[in-house]
Amino acid sequence: MKNTAPISRKIRKVYFWGAFTLLVFYTLVFNLALLFTEDSSTIERLKYVAPDYLAHYENGDTGIITVDSLVTLYDSYDQLPPVLKPRLDKDWHGVSNFFFEDDSELNVFAQLTNTPTGHKITYAVERIGIVEVNEFNIALLEISIFVMGLVIFLIIARVIISTLEAITLPFIALAKALENNTSFDNLALTHQGSETFESHLTLTAVNQYRTRIAASIEREQNFTRYVSHELRTPMSVIKGCTSLLRASEVPMVLKQCGRIDDALNNMAQLTQTFLMLARNKTKESSLTVINTAFISEALSPLHAKAHANDVTLDYKLLAPFELTVEPLLMTVLIQNITINAINCSHEGSVSVFITHQKLEIVDNGVGLNATARGYEGFGIGLQLVEDICKRYQWQFSLQNNVQQGCTATVLFAV
Repeated sequence: MKNTAPISRKIRKVYFWGAFTLLVFYTLVFNLALLFTEDSSTIERLKYVAPDYLAHYENGDTGIITVDSLVTLYDSYDQLPPVLKPRLDKDWHGVSNFFFEDDSELNVFAQLTNTPTGHKITYAVERIGIVEVNEFNIALLEISIFVMGLVIFLIIARVIISTLEAITLPFIALAKALENNTSFDNLALTHQGSETFESHLTLTAVNQYRTRIAASIEREQNFTRYVSHELRTPMSVIKGCTSLLRASEVPMVLKQCGRIDDALNNMAQLTQTFLMLARNKTKESSLTVINTAFISEALSPLHAKAHANDVTLDYKLLAPFELTVEPLLMTVLIQNITINAINCSHEGSVSVFITHQKLEIVDNGVGLNATARGYEGFGIGLQLVEDICKRYQWQFSLQNNVQQGCTATVLFAV
């Protein structure tokens, strides 16, 4: 079976990566939002209070005025702290925020003020670094939010996994039921797990399909049984007639009676094979001992055909072994492949090799790309071979040889 991941695992993987990405993303967004909000609020506060502070210069005060521990006022550009001068133009006025390499941070508000000595730009500088949330507290807050988000993520993940297991369980159970119930004895497969609309539709469709398959198999088996039964009656009549014909003791009649007996025996074997293949495989087949006597008996009816085609027929058994197969079906398998090889190998050779792992029948005939003259049949022999192999889960193949002829191979299920 192909090694594929279940759909629940794929959904879990998508959820985990998606949720983790969102968790990291919103943690970063929170950090940026916190910093932006903090800076924006201090700047807006300074814009609101700074004009009142700078009113000191309108009232005639001069120089540097310390309003409190945070805000300091300057009435000229030259009096500003040295770190600010490179950042500001002399004619600039407005409000802005500045960061410095020593992690300090200043908000600056500048406006054109009407002083007793005339109009000039005055400044309000606020040290906000000492009142802002420090980096340690921000990191601690971010970690706390991340952990809370992770806990929520795991709780939701557990709920999703449980839901996925409940959804996929009926389909897994259905697959196992189909794998284990192959005889169609118990047609209706029952639901397992939490039933959903989709699983109910699937189970109903599968049961309906199995019913149609079972009905088709039953019709085929009944047809095979009826035909096989009806063939036995005329065969019995023919056997009785040949017994009467033998009483004449005419050589030509006796020869024809022998040919009729051979044909009847082949027909009886074929009928019995059809019946065995039509039966349900409800129990294990008997163990058949594959030895020299078995192979010789299976090939003995074929020597006359081989002689008529000037074909040398031989076999080689590596060692006796037991195989789970009905003796008749094994005999039919060997005979049909060998007959096909003899028919395609006029004035050639056919060799049968058999081990506990495989059966190989090699000929030096016309191969797979041509048809032997006089043997344009319907291929029922090889069809029987394929049906027998399917019954026992064997593998059957035909392949051209490098030089001449072909090789038929049956790999036994180990």
